Amino acid sequence: MYTPTTIKETFEQWIDLSNIMTIVEIGSWHGNDAKSMATTFPNAEVYYFEPNPDYYDDCLSKSKGMSNMYFINKAVINKNGYTDFYPTNSGNGGISSIYSLNDLGHKANWSQKDKVRVECVSINQWGKDNNISQIDLAEIDVQGAELLCLEGMTDYLNGVRGLMIEVCINSYYNGKQAYQNEVVDLLTPYGFELMKYIPDNDGFVKGFPFDGNCWFINERFKK
Repeated sequence: MYTPTTIKETFEQWIDLSNIMTIVEIGSWHGNDAKSMATTFPNAEVYYFEPNPDYYDDCLSKSKGMSNMYFINKAVINKNGYTDFYPTNSGNGGISSIYSLNDLGHKANWSQKDKVRVECVSINQWGKDNNISQIDLAEIDVQGAELLCLEGMTDYLNGVRGLMIEVCINSYYNGKQAYQNEVVDLLTPYGFELMKYIPDNDGFVKGFPFDGNCWFINERFKK
């Protein structure tokens, strides 16, 4: 989505980042951004989630030699257990999803391998099991399943200072997608304000922009 340096520079316009202790990245792909995040915020613990079996070794390798990185090889949704997952057939592992492609996704020349079953977890339960008291920053990019992630982390939303999340403009997948208005509706009761929205100008299929990125801050922590 954006480099950790960009994330830091953007969020620090609105909130104090001097004592960020816990960062969660959901949908890490190859783990590169998580490692950069751990370097950008050396005093924070960075937990990064990626269920794609094709990128397990890449993600795991990023934490070697890093004392503040923790890789969790699970999908994040609103429950614990197992879920279907569709790895991509293309070189862009970032378009893998718990959802299968729809007609628009196929028109984009995307393709998926046969579905696999992967372990899934909610942030609420994961946090409880691992004694996580608070999450300061979160980045969520899970190809349409962002609402499920948010539904499963409600115990922590009041304490999240900044959240960057991908939202759907035109659905390239089957299943319930995370549209901007729905994400805003879910987050508003927890004190979040949408500060910035950057839409995809074109898309993988011309005339059908795929997604946009929303920057939220919690008004409790606003400068």
